Amino acid sequence: MKIRKIICVMILCVVMTATTGAAQNEAITRAEFCAFAVSMYESVKGDITGRVSFVDTDDVNVEKMAFVGVVSGIGNNRFDPNSTLTREQAAVILSRLSNALDQPLQPAAADFSDKGSIAEWAVTSVGQVQAAGIMIGVDDSRFAPQQPYTRAQSIITIQRTLKLVRSEETVQYIRAYGRTGDVKYPSIAVVSSVKELEQYGVEKYSDDFFKDRYLVIVLLEEISGSIRHKVERVDENGDIIIKRFVPEIGSADMAEWHIVIELDNNFKPAQFNVVLIEEKM
Repeated sequence: MKIRKIICVMILCVVMTATTGAAQNEAITRAEFCAFAVSMYESVKGDITGRVSFVDTDDVNVEKMAFVGVVSGIGNNRFDPNSTLTREQAAVILSRLSNALDQPLQPAAADFSDKGSIAEWAVTSVGQVQAAGIMIGVDDSRFAPQQPYTRAQSIITIQRTLKLVRSEETVQYIRAYGRTGDVKYPSIAVVSSVKELEQYGVEKYSDDFFKDRYLVIVLLEEISGSIRHKVERVDENGDIIIKRFVPEIGSADMAEWHIVIELDNNFKPAQFNVVLIEEKM
């Protein structure tokens, strides 16, 4: 079966983190934000093979982001991974991330009433992410540069950054904390309407799409968010052949992947099955 399009929608789930809305509004750490950034970067550019080490962390996501120049240490070869990320630090990372993905943000002056309180090393980046629509103020006029950055804000701005470097026809990436619940993996769902799609957080489809097409969404659970997937084909029996690319070194966070496959209405097997093939990166 010829697949119209495959869209990998990754929902990273840190199982030690609470799944409530309150957890989404908790401050994110420097290392946690690196995990978001790595997953986005690798969805566009492929696996980051290099590493930069720090004396106070062996977090692979921190090492990867440092290697591509998106983050840096705080001095004395330290990264301070567990400290809270601030809004101005997030602006710098998002600006550098766009640059690393070959989509540099255009220069622009920050236009906030408290721009005088933005650190000199961050003011250019704040202007860039504001002009690009990636980050906005905390109210009508303030940026609050030293205010902690939340997990929810991180998810939203990573998505906005990705939209700038991806065309409509490619991958949509979504990351969130929490687990789906009591699910038997792999789980397969057939989605035939926008209403049915709402629970998956995928926003790019309209009612027009479902006039002659439908989606098959495969939910996989993995031991690491560093594992990548590629759908090879969907055969006439409904077998969905998926390759799992497992890195030699990966993050140790439990993860869920939603893999969204577009199919024509004239192809509807009696049932779908997932066949996983493991390959080393």
